Amino acid sequence: MNGFLYFFPDVLSNDLDISKYDLAHLHGLNLNRGECKSGPGDRPGAIRSFGTMSCGYYPDRQTWIKAGDIYIGYETKPTPQDLLRRDAKGFWCDTLLGKFIVSPVRFLPRVVSLNNAGEVEYTPKDEYQAVAALAQEVLAETLEYYSQGNMPEDIQAKHIQLAIEALSVNYIIGRLECNALGILDDESIHKINRAIMDIDALLQMSSKKKVEGS
Repeated sequence: MNGFLYFFPDVLSNDLDISKYDLAHLHGLNLNRGECKSGPGDRPGAIRSFGTMSCGYYPDRQTWIKAGDIYIGYETKPTPQDLLRRDAKGFWCDTLLGKFIVSPVRFLPRVVSLNNAGEVEYTPKDEYQAVAALAQEVLAETLEYYSQGNMPEDIQAKHIQLAIEALSVNYIIGRLECNALGILDDESIHKINRAIMDIDALLQMSSKKKVEGS
């Protein structure tokens, strides 16, 4: 399996705290550990990786890209299939790296409970609550556009954030990797967000209600 390498300049391997970086999507992975005296940028530092590649700095067979305070590398550019973290159902969305499956919020792993009225309640598991809340926020804004007969055209920061978090649900990928590889464009962001918000299903339900009420 192809994966990513991460180089943390001027940090000793034993002192590395990944939680200080925007790499929450790596939490829980059994990362390979390494260290080099002269890595990308000719600086010493710690290396982490997942996949089957060597956890070291071998510039003759690796590609490295500056990503904020760190560098992200790979030997063979990972495909969506390489990055898949779990079996998932949802909608296939095209990106500049290939097709990713995006799960609507209703398909996210959830906790099921009975409230005091004996009604069933569904709540996304803790690790999915942030993306579910963001999807709900963007959905409310999107539905407001639809109610006015318009489509939101401008890509805003929260739309990009939602698209990245939607991919991270099913894949080992986050903001730094998306930026480094140039995975997203306007069209893919719209498609991914439309999928996680389940816009098509909502529009069908709305149309059905209008027909039944006529």
